[in-house]
Amino acid sequence: YDGAIPDFDSHVTHLALGPCVAFEVVSDSADDVVATFREVCGPWDVDFAKALRPGTIRAEYGVEGCVLNAVHCTDLAEDAESELKYFFELLAEEDGGFSPEASGPSPVGALSA
Repeated sequence: YDGAIPDFDSHVTHLALGPCVAFEVVSDSADDVVATFREVCGPWDVDFAKALRPGTIRAEYGVEGCVLNAVHCTDLAEDAESELKYFFELLAEEDGGFSPEASGPSPVGALSA
């Protein structure tokens, strides 16, 4: 996203500040899960979310602008696979090789849509 979104460095810094809760949103239906979850998240900019979609995650929990907007969701279904691999494979390896089989229930949940 470097060069594609404004304030890229601020986003990276914010994402690295503290704990991250990652989850995969799945559905048993053929509905577009990415589009549905993006609707739940609301507009990327918190001010827009509060004005246009007040019941969304970003409107309720976002702090300001586009950096402290409370939640990340993938832009495109095509990007979902690489983002899932990043969080659940690459970061898991860097964090000592997290394995759900070896550690019991996963600290990361799946949300069914």
